[in-house]
Amino acid sequence: MGLLDDLRNQKQGREAREAREKERQARLLEKYRNEIHPRMLQAYRFLNELADHLNYLKPETLAHYPLLPNGREQAFRQENYKVTIDNADDIRQIHLRCECRLPGKVAYEIEGKERILSQTELLDRYKFKYYRKDRKDDDYELLESRFILEGPIHVSVMLEGDVENTAINLFLRNLPQPGTVRHVLKARHITDEFLDKLGKFLLRESDKLLELDISEEEKRIIRERLEREKQQRLQELREAERRAEEEARREAREKSYKEQLRKLFKRDKPE
Repeated sequence: MGLLDDLRNQKQGREAREAREKERQARLLEKYRNEIHPRMLQAYRFLNELADHLNYLKPETLAHYPLLPNGREQAFRQENYKVTIDNADDIRQIHLRCECRLPGKVAYEIEGKERILSQTELLDRYKFKYYRKDRKDDDYELLESRFILEGPIHVSVMLEGDVENTAINLFLRNLPQPGTVRHVLKARHITDEFLDKLGKFLLRESDKLLELDISEEEKRIIRERLEREKQQRLQELREAERRAEEEARREAREKSYKEQLRKLFKRDKPE
């Protein structure tokens, strides 16, 4: 077989694979439009009307988050609902956002380096705006911190159409767990009953949305993964705190050295 024959066969093989992939994508897209898009449109109409009613009526919706020392909960007022979509003719993403705001200034003190870092890690997981003022000993070890909470907590519900898997990814942010949790839904899951449950879950009228059919072993694996992630974040905070303490000590040594030199030169300077 000559060079041109070899290249010709490679080209024909690639063209055949590309044609098959194009046909596969077309079938998936058709299936998405027939099965998933109607459910996305149904969800959008529900969430958009829900947001309109809530913004007009302004009901008092209280959300509680464990942001106080020792895991105690702080009440927030949930408000300012907004729904956006990526494309009105071919919806692939629906995003409902709202805010949870504090009723006033919230501040508290925590003692002990580990407790301070654990509280910092929790606030960071919510991506919550706060201020921390530290008190350290003479060796720049962390003794006590004053936390001033500002917020708000950003809450969101996002539905994302998945053409490849003919599914809908449901992302819940800070609702109620910190960070983002993903659930995979099929078209049959998006019903009027489910959307009603989703609305009540958002408004904190129900604490359950999905009954997960997973084994105890799978639950154990999830718990262990979450604990590993938590410990990793704490380790990163400890390392950052260690570097800050070393930098503070270095600056103190430099300041002390410069002060000694200044005194030495002043003493040796002729009158």
